Amino acid sequence: MGDPSTDLLGERSGSKRLNAADRRRQLLGVAKKLFARHGYKMTTTASIAKAASVTEPILYRHFRSKKSLFLEVINEIRRETLDEWRKMAGEHDDPLEVLYMIARSFQTAMQTHGLEYRVAHRALAEVVDRDIAAMLRSFYGDEADFFTDIIRQGQRSGRFRSDIDARVAAWSIIRQALAYSLTEPLGISLYQEPDHYDRMVKTTFSTLLLPED
Repeated sequence: MGDPSTDLLGERSGSKRLNAADRRRQLLGVAKKLFARHGYKMTTTASIAKAASVTEPILYRHFRSKKSLFLEVINEIRRETLDEWRKMAGEHDDPLEVLYMIARSFQTAMQTHGLEYRVAHRALAEVVDRDIAAMLRSFYGDEADFFTDIIRQGQRSGRFRSDIDARVAAWSIIRQALAYSLTEPLGISLYQEPDHYDRMVKTTFSTLLLPED
């Protein structure tokens, strides 16, 4: 006899009927929370379906596997991040101001999008899968390409030092951001000082990018 908590369509009794697009977004949101909390390996399609109040067959109508769902979560983070940065870049002609805007937005994003960052960071640490590694490589590679372009614009205009490899500088910015986001929750004494973040950003950019007097 079937599970009385599900109907013929595979949705659990009491769950809200959603159209395909809304159901897909709901599953992505639920999966994002579970991946952030438990990591990729410990999260199962059964746990995602249960948290979304649907059965696994419903989940598989939208995503063929846990990996495909995880890849879409990472791709969504990648797309939203780059879209926001491109918008900022389009609002300013000064490459340094663009970098400062992104740096300031990153600190805010750590609060509003902390869940998304935890998903990506946990994946870097624990996932050994060719497809997921390729997605993460593309994710951070796109960020590096974006920063490289901004830095080269600054070099052409004389805003930044011309003797610095723009690609190395771009990856240095990414490494700094990753290191900060990973250590920020630890209660480090420096991080308790009100202006610590602005000082760290200024030091990073002055060391890597600004021309020497």
